[in-house]
Amino acid sequence: MRFNTSTSIEEHNISSFQTALVLLTYILSTAGIVLPASIAQEASIDGWLSVLMATICGIFIMYIYILITDIYPYMSLMEINNEVFGKFFGSLLNFLFMYYFFEMARLVLGEFGQFLKDTTNQVTPFIIFYIIGVSISILALTKGLEIVCRLNELLLPIGTIAIGLILIGNLKNLNFSNYLPLLDNGFYPVFKGTILLNGWLAELVIVIQLSKFIKERKHIKKILFSSVLAIGLSFSVGILIIAVFGSITRNLMYPAYNFVRYASFGKSLAHLDVLFISVWIMGIFIKISLLIYGFWSCVYEIFKIRNHNSLLFPIFLLLISMAMTTIKRDGSLILYLHYTFPLLSISMGYIIPIFILLCVSIKNKFYKNKKTN
Repeated sequence: MRFNTSTSIEEHNISSFQTALVLLTYILSTAGIVLPASIAQEASIDGWLSVLMATICGIFIMYIYILITDIYPYMSLMEINNEVFGKFFGSLLNFLFMYYFFEMARLVLGEFGQFLKDTTNQVTPFIIFYIIGVSISILALTKGLEIVCRLNELLLPIGTIAIGLILIGNLKNLNFSNYLPLLDNGFYPVFKGTILLNGWLAELVIVIQLSKFIKERKHIKKILFSSVLAIGLSFSVGILIIAVFGSITRNLMYPAYNFVRYASFGKSLAHLDVLFISVWIMGIFIKISLLIYGFWSCVYEIFKIRNHNSLLFPIFLLLISMAMTTIKRDGSLILYLHYTFPLLSISMGYIIPIFILLCVSIKNKFYKNKKTN
């Protein structure tokens, strides 16, 4: 199998609006599947408070990302690490991010295969889902990162309409008394739910890697902040699942899928789960494309490989083989996403960027004092 790229890995041009839209798809395409059950397990009926607090944290971390990209415009995350920490320590951080993007791609691919296996076709082998997911994502990516963003511009409105239909179709099933009593178990469960949600919001760190390709930056701050608010609003819509299923939400493996199956407009329009799965698959392709790009660009920048096209087929094989050998159909993936993934993601998406900005501030202050003296 050969993947021929029509553009260089360094030659992309995307707008800030396209970036905001692709970030929305990037987070929601996977969070919507397993996150409602996880939030219900931790925060129970107070999940909406976790969403509110996590959105505030998301706005804060996006502000950190914007500050970093303002200081180092048109530089990738890899280049920023090398500039701030030097070649040796910068390379160590770059290896961590290379692992992070690959690990994310592996998890998303595993989630993609397991969900389709559980809900649509239990006979089809996992490897078929994995090959389809990786092949289509790489094919889209080889046409250029801007093509992936433009494709997302076409698909996201369809997804928005689909979510709107599902929500309207479930209005009759909503019971807001399921949210009472408020803070019945105290604030600690809400805090744990907030940590869990921040694990997903921390994935937005990829915006630093994409920022070097954002050519027009006039309204980038407002647009990126709006994307975080839109993600928070979408999380709030997801929490409406609790209004339908109440306390049993925590026991459902895919509560969003069950929520979709409940939606109907009478006999004339039912079985909206087909629409949901179609939209979700399109979003997954977008996310896998971005994660493969993140890993691909890290390998390219760390090892300075001249022929970056030659990396795509090894990445294709590595990702599928790792998904086949490490993703097991025993519920361990859901447990990993619930307990381990948030800590990894917060470390990479929150702690390290804050540390980068802190080091930049100290470094600039040092040089400023040195010049004054």
